[in-house]
Amino acid sequence: MTAAPAATLRRQFRELTIAHVDRLCDDAVALTFDVPAGLEEEYAFRPGQSLTLRRVIGGQDERRSYSICAAAGQPLRIGVREVPGGAISSWLVRQVRPGDRIEVQPPSGSFTADPRCRAGTC
Repeated sequence: MTAAPAATLRRQFRELTIAHVDRLCDDAVALTFDVPAGLEEEYAFRPGQSLTLRRVIGGQDERRSYSICAAAGQPLRIGVREVPGGAISSWLVRQVRPGDRIEVQPPSGSFTADPRCRAGTC
């Protein structure tokens, strides 16, 4: 049996616990995740990255991506605005509470700034 490539292992969904739910307005929240010891490196992020969350609803695998809205080095946090009738956003905004566990992939995306590049000098 061969081992899975490292890139595949890094993309696995893992259950993370909700540490804080901050209500921003009637239809939006900021969710802060508690990243357990041993997964800090896997869930380290750069500004401009996003998280993919997964929930199985009625046997259907539903996934949504949300932008990370925290400064580098701060706790992992996303902002969610409810989409009327949204399978995931409505649940996140209306039902999720601290202590709940959600399946989350490690941060992804490359919409990030390179601090070495200034005024088009890359």
